[in-house]
Amino acid sequence: MADRGSGLTRYRSIILSLGSMFTALRVALLSALMLSSVIWFSSLRVRFTPATAAVNIQIVGVYTTNSTGYNMTTFKRGQTVIAWVAVRNLGLDVDLSPLGPITWVEVTDPRNAPFTVQFHIGVLLGGGRITRAGFNVRLDYGPGLTDIPTGTYKVSGFVSDKMISQGGSFFAPQVSTTFEVSS
Repeated sequence: MADRGSGLTRYRSIILSLGSMFTALRVALLSALMLSSVIWFSSLRVRFTPATAAVNIQIVGVYTTNSTGYNMTTFKRGQTVIAWVAVRNLGLDVDLSPLGPITWVEVTDPRNAPFTVQFHIGVLLGGGRITRAGFNVRLDYGPGLTDIPTGTYKVSGFVSDKMISQGGSFFAPQVSTTFEVSS
């Protein structure tokens, strides 16, 4: 029980049985260990670095290939484009499982209308290593291939900490490239 009458807290213990005495001894031992560890830790100088300070992410490239990995910028209706986003993380590994980090690709058609938005959730390795994410973009939709507009398509890459709809924010400015679609 604590005596709250004075500025100091006093504790009284009543030992009711042998079992209570062992409990009191265990509590005393744990208290002594905790007190000594607090005194030991308080003498250390501890420096905390916020996790966000260790994040340094750059999108180093956005490019397109065909389905065999050959770099291409001109495609025909019905073909498959692989849109790649290459990300360099100069900080620590970033693993925000299960919600991020997220690498995004957005493809807009020649009318500046969204053609596809896709994302990949995975670890971004640190230490300057580059992580690539490839996104399958099939150049067809609607009842026939003639629905696909010909012209210049824009591919933009993004990296965020989590879904934007869940309050996520982007780690780096977007990087874009273009490719052409002919009939």
